[in-house]
Amino acid sequence: MSGREFRSRYGDGAPPVSGSPALSHDHDQEGYRTARTTAEGRTHSLTTADAQLYGPIRPAQLWGAPWWADEPDAPEVQAEPEPGPLTAEELRGWVLERDGAALLTALHSAIDRALDGGPRVVLVAPDVEFAVRWIAAATLLLPQERALRASFSAFAGDTGAQVLAAAEPGEHPGAVRFDLAAAPPEVEPTGSAKHWVPRFLVADPVDVVDAVELAHQFARARSEASAGQADRLAAGLIVLGEHASPADCRPLAAWLRDAPAPSGTDVRGAVLSAVLAAEPPRAVLVDLAENVGEHTGRVRIALLRDELDEILHGDPVAEPQPLEPLPWTEEEAEQARILIRNAAAAAPAERFDLLLRTATRFGVPLRAGGFAEDADRFVRWWADHPRVEVVPGEWPCREELVGRLRDLLAHRLAGPEADNVRRDVAADWWPLLLDAATEPGEPLDAEVIGAAVAAGGPAREQVVTTFAEQLRDPGRGLPEAVFAALFGAAEPEVDELHRLVAAMPATAVPEPVAQRVFAALDRAEVTAPHLDLLRMLGHHIGDRGGLRELWTDDGRVRSWLTGYPKRGAQAGSLRGISARVIEARGPEILGVLRELALGEALGVVTEAGEGLQRALARELPALWRDERATSGQRDRAVALAFLTGWQDAAAAEVRTAFDRELEGWAREHDRAAHRRISRLLRGVGADDAAAWHEWLHNAGADRGSGAPGRGRWWRRRAR
Repeated sequence: MSGREFRSRYGDGAPPVSGSPALSHDHDQEGYRTARTTAEGRTHSLTTADAQLYGPIRPAQLWGAPWWADEPDAPEVQAEPEPGPLTAEELRGWVLERDGAALLTALHSAIDRALDGGPRVVLVAPDVEFAVRWIAAATLLLPQERALRASFSAFAGDTGAQVLAAAEPGEHPGAVRFDLAAAPPEVEPTGSAKHWVPRFLVADPVDVVDAVELAHQFARARSEASAGQADRLAAGLIVLGEHASPADCRPLAAWLRDAPAPSGTDVRGAVLSAVLAAEPPRAVLVDLAENVGEHTGRVRIALLRDELDEILHGDPVAEPQPLEPLPWTEEEAEQARILIRNAAAAAPAERFDLLLRTATRFGVPLRAGGFAEDADRFVRWWADHPRVEVVPGEWPCREELVGRLRDLLAHRLAGPEADNVRRDVAADWWPLLLDAATEPGEPLDAEVIGAAVAAGGPAREQVVTTFAEQLRDPGRGLPEAVFAALFGAAEPEVDELHRLVAAMPATAVPEPVAQRVFAALDRAEVTAPHLDLLRMLGHHIGDRGGLRELWTDDGRVRSWLTGYPKRGAQAGSLRGISARVIEARGPEILGVLRELALGEALGVVTEAGEGLQRALARELPALWRDERATSGQRDRAVALAFLTGWQDAAAAEVRTAFDRELEGWAREHDRAAHRRISRLLRGVGADDAAAWHEWLHNAGADRGSGAPGRGRWWRRRAR
């Protein structure tokens, strides 16, 4: 034997019980056996362990084959043996002649279940060929692997096969009994029978058998024992050229997610084409848009088309499903662009935002120049509806469209609609246009910048910072335009003016800018930045008497600050300096006082007057609460606070402020801390230490009794 042949065995034995020829088939661990027995009892059997030797032929189709022999010296039977007359076409015609669709459905279902341990099948037939034809037709619709496991005995006696056929088979309790000459029994049809039998009877039967086999291969590729409905649908699409119905789309979509390719062919592409041709519901397209590998682009084109149709029809748009980024092929990207451009031509302007956001979600590379006329139509509508809810950040061509909007608004700002544009920029447009507003000399940019400053918050901070950086470049010639734009709709803050002027070289500050700053300073509280601005713009002050006086006094204070640490009282005096200047420079003066002996520091405070007292009432409590300061610095701050409030020249409001702060300190610290302050005060004078103890006593009595003794103590001191 060549290895591609069946093993033939011959023998004589008792003739079949029926006295007519017989055909049987069975299988066990050793392989498969198909045998024909003549009416005289001579048997020719084919055996093999290789199921592939049968090819596409089902064992029952071997009935009537020309190579059956009665003698041992007959030629060996080759692989894929020639069948007898029971071809697929012959069997299909035979079933149709007998109107046998229902019988074939029931018989195929019963045999299919018997293979999975279901009831045995018993056939009552007038002769062996009648039975074999029905067995052949039913097993044709099983995949070959499964059909070879379906054992049968047709007029060969009861061998225990799963299918027994005889003229009088006897009683077989529990079996499904078919009288092949009568109506079939009631058998629940299997999914396989319901699917394949109708097709077998109307389509090319050979193709149907091939489709059965392909469906089985799909199942085996997923390590499943039998094909499911989606496998059968897919096989029918590929082999029979069938069309998918809308109802088929969901199971086929699930099948496509892990579709096998047992032959290495592109089965996904063929099945997907059929699904897309059926115009599946959105949910199916969304599901497939992430799961079909190299065909994902095709699905997304279909999904994009579906969503664009929804947008164009004005339907409420459901919350879109997020999509993973997809690297479009050039062809797919162009298809997507064409869909978007065509939709843009048909879409009303109010649906453009949805259209553009959809393009971004699908990753469609798009430029407004590709649909310029429709882009301009949308921008005109957008400019007329500044409060419409759109999301430019989700548009693929955001910069281009915002640029077109800027151009349109700038054009309108120069015409009769100017007032409307200013109003809309201030109320709505400025956040969108702010990043591009870099030229304060341009009317639209100036409106945007001014609106951002007027809005306050982070936007104001961003704008001031941006233009402070620009002002560092004296070659840009921007100062007047910058100040006009920044503060066209809002009053400047001194700190902002300080940052802007400090960014410019002193020689680059134009007179109009200086006068604008002075006008703001005239209305502002005097602070350190206020005085620093006067110092930077001193040569611009001219005859502004009030500002010149502040500038002069601040010059004396700054001179004192730099000279006193080295030369002491010889460096000058703070006497007679405006209280506003002293208070504004309070933190810097305190920096000097922290390095002086307490008595000397008290002398400076007394000489400087009420302005420094008020500053210290603010700064000293902050110092003794500052965890970064040393313990000694914090104690000295407490002692200086007490001395400042204790002195005869202290203003009543200063005493009250210090008393409140000191009482809080005393409550939070123990007697050891109180004694440290006492030692510091004793270094100034015994009376000061005694007053400290008296104050502690009164403060403690106040807390114990709730009496206003502390206030009376300070007032006694004041007398």
